[in-house]
Amino acid sequence: MANTKSKTAESLTPEVENQLDGSSQDGPSLNDQAVSLKATTGQTVSKNEAVMQDFVNWLVAAADTDDSDQYALMASIVAEIRQATNPEEVLRERSALHVRDILNTPLVVHGFEIRAGDYEDSELNFYAAITVGRQGREDTRIVTCGATKVLAKLWVLQDMNDWPQIVWFTGKQTSKGFTSIDMVSPTI
Repeated sequence: MANTKSKTAESLTPEVENQLDGSSQDGPSLNDQAVSLKATTGQTVSKNEAVMQDFVNWLVAAADTDDSDQYALMASIVAEIRQATNPEEVLRERSALHVRDILNTPLVVHGFEIRAGDYEDSELNFYAAITVGRQGREDTRIVTCGATKVLAKLWVLQDMNDWPQIVWFTGKQTSKGFTSIDMVSPTI
């Protein structure tokens, strides 16, 4: 039988490929989800649209948390301030960085949280608060990013549970003056 997979399907992760083929043990295949979406909406839904719906469902579920995560973040900031041994450490910047402020810098991503909200780079009204650090150092910072490509890559990396990751955040200027943000493996 000839291979009928599209070029897009060939570049998918094994987990998504299994869902496309219907062999996922975690729930309905994306084909079944597409059929279900068609039955619900009355419109034909492609596999890509089913993947996108799965992605949006993940964003909603990931952002649907109580305030304990925010409390834990604030508690860690207060504890860090309290441990300072001199005025310079007390007065050091501790707010989140915007991803545009750290483009083209190799960083170690330790994890992330998804948050809902109006975020300037987000087409979906979700963004990631990404815990990053420099290789060989223990201190970390939070970098915020709402770029869909970055959120999708974090989604897949979370499924792989392969942390930490060394990455670069890149930005390319579009013809309309917008900076398209991506998260890539650094080239050495």
